[in-house]
Amino acid sequence: NAETIELTIQLNEPGTLWCAALELDSSANVLNCKKGQLQGSNTAAGNCYFETYIKGASGVTFRADVHEAYRDVKIQVNTIWQKNQAASARLAHETGYHIFCFAEDDWVIQANGAAVKSINFATPTSPNKVVLAVVTTFGNDTIGVQTTLDDAPPSFTVLQIKDPTAYNTKIVVTFALNEGGTAYCRATKTDSGETAGDMPISRIMTASWSGAYAVVGSNATIEISNLENVNPALTIRDDEVAPIYEASQYDVYCWAQDDAVDSKGIYRANYMTQGYVEADVAAVRAPLGGRTGNVWVADATPPTMILVLVESINQETLELTLQLNEPGTLWCQAVDHSSVGVASQNCRSSIMASVGTTCFFETFVKGGTSHATVFRTDVHEAYRDVKIEVNRIWQKDQLGSAALQHEQPYNIWCFAEDDWVIEAQNAATKSISFSAPSSPNKVDFTKVQAFATAIGTQTTLDDSPPSFTKLQIQDPTAINTKIIVTFALNEAGTAYCRVARLDSGETAGDMHIPRILSAQWSAPYSGSDATISITKLENVNPALTNKDDHDEPIAESVQYNVYCWAKDHATNTFAYDRPNYMITDYVEANVVSSLSPKGGATPY
Repeated sequence: NAETIELTIQLNEPGTLWCAALELDSSANVLNCKKGQLQGSNTAAGNCYFETYIKGASGVTFRADVHEAYRDVKIQVNTIWQKNQAASARLAHETGYHIFCFAEDDWVIQANGAAVKSINFATPTSPNKVVLAVVTTFGNDTIGVQTTLDDAPPSFTVLQIKDPTAYNTKIVVTFALNEGGTAYCRATKTDSGETAGDMPISRIMTASWSGAYAVVGSNATIEISNLENVNPALTIRDDEVAPIYEASQYDVYCWAQDDAVDSKGIYRANYMTQGYVEADVAAVRAPLGGRTGNVWVADATPPTMILVLVESINQETLELTLQLNEPGTLWCQAVDHSSVGVASQNCRSSIMASVGTTCFFETFVKGGTSHATVFRTDVHEAYRDVKIEVNRIWQKDQLGSAALQHEQPYNIWCFAEDDWVIEAQNAATKSISFSAPSSPNKVDFTKVQAFATAIGTQTTLDDSPPSFTKLQIQDPTAINTKIIVTFALNEAGTAYCRVARLDSGETAGDMHIPRILSAQWSAPYSGSDATISITKLENVNPALTNKDDHDEPIAESVQYNVYCWAKDHATNTFAYDRPNYMITDYVEANVVSSLSPKGGATPY
């Protein structure tokens, strides 16, 4: 072991063996005897007299009685006696020593212990002892230098993980040991529910991420790109082959074994304990354990903008329904359509820029609060719809803005950045090596430009009701059986009219819009004058209705009030009808001028 050298020795006759450790001549220790200091004449303490020194004293005597020739006996030496013979010390770990042995036979004991002696027997005075030369040769040539073992588990002298990591696909563990060995690491997501108690050494080793450490004073690395470094096709167990995900926190557990060998050079490793593995590193250059918790894997990928829907929701507002593939922030901004003249005070898609200050894409799209042109939304969850409404356009000099114009084409540019900085900085727990990231990941100009192309041209809606630009009825009528209404609108649409006898008692207040429509006299308008020819009060077949119809023809020599109403042909972003309607007040107002109507009523 780390403090004991064991010798297996034989004698060629019964006797006694002693062994003792000596420092190497190269040792800096001056308190103990060295091989070159052993001598055979001066027996005084401090002179390393070979027999006295090897036989030792109480507490430092390592001897064995040999009762039979050529039978193995063992002696374990674990202490070295100081040359002054006043103290001793345990053998140092992983240290080389000379082991010198001394022997004497049992001649005196054997002679004195004979059952029967001759009449001439005289007790021998001393046993036969080996001489210094034999001791030296046996120690130098037969035993040689013996080194105490390494019985201590290795420990990390460096255990560091850059946080956030340098790569968004792997965790790089930098480590050093106090001796040669091999380190093993396993990563598990912090939110996986696994704790230190779930991480036995065998589980760390099955991840198969390891690195050898050979040169004390240098560093080695382990690169972890998956939970387990295995090929599932080659195993018969449930492998965990999930890749390392960016913008995620991981707990990393590391364990090591040393490269220790025994006296015969056979591998005899020492292992870190489970308790050490479970303990937090605490200090990367003086680790107290093998666990590094809450390591962020860097987010190096800009978010992806996803267009779900874009539509104009009124005459001044364009609404976008968007998603991001990760939490972040979205901004959108309107720019003039390319059909707008080059002298426009606003940015256009063709002059949006990736550098400079004028129409610089990020600055421009993010808008300005002082001009009410910040159209943004926070995206808290990936792939969830969010909406942005754009209702103003920012001037390219950023000194003013204006509401979007009615029925005007625009292009929409959007920009996004992720929440990487916010997420990392606000984590509940951070690793000991955490250093806050400096900036989020942002979409680049090319992606922003392509997204604007995907959005396409968007036109604000027509929210204004139509109005008559002409509303004329010949009086008296040209034909005695019908009233012909000639009309024009300020935009494409359809007009509806109804007549009521002047003597019917009906007034403008009785002529609500559904009543006009129920007469079913109408005509479309598309750009030139249109006419509606009214031949009876209601254009219906009574046999086909279940209401009280007014199936009364236009009578000659009778005065009629004529009420007209219209709706336009406006559509929404998806080309579905979204008409605007004249209001009742307009319908009830008198025309006044047939070529500049003030309303839809033509009395008398």
